[in-house]
Amino acid sequence: MRVKQFKMVTGDEIICEVVQWDDDENPELVTRNVMKIVSVNAAGSSYHTLKNWMIMQEGNESYVVINGDHISAQSNPTEEMLKYYYRAVENANLSEEELNAKIDKYINELKTLIAGGDSDQPANVVTFPGGRNIH
Repeated sequence: MRVKQFKMVTGDEIICEVVQWDDDENPELVTRNVMKIVSVNAAGSSYHTLKNWMIMQEGNESYVVINGDHISAQSNPTEEMLKYYYRAVENANLSEEELNAKIDKYINELKTLIAGGDSDQPANVVTFPGGRNIH
């Protein structure tokens, strides 16, 4: 796959698989699995997340045509970015049942972590950074 990261003239930063490149006669790129990179700064820390660039345009069968004249910069994504991108694409292609099963698995793992063992019952004490406990 040819995954590229683009900075659009609108300021959006996207990552996608380029299916067909533009040429001198046609400035349009055919892409799929287009994700917008969203930067979030909260509570003194920052992180990045990926979301669909266009509403309800997800999955390997949804193609998005991008006007190449609206791209201000392009690069090859880092290995870390590719890891997140492939995970986001995989999750976007899950059925509703598969997604619900995955969420249930994460919730059970979280309950186990909170309980401090293999119990399904979470403990009533949660330790926060700085040594403070909440009951």
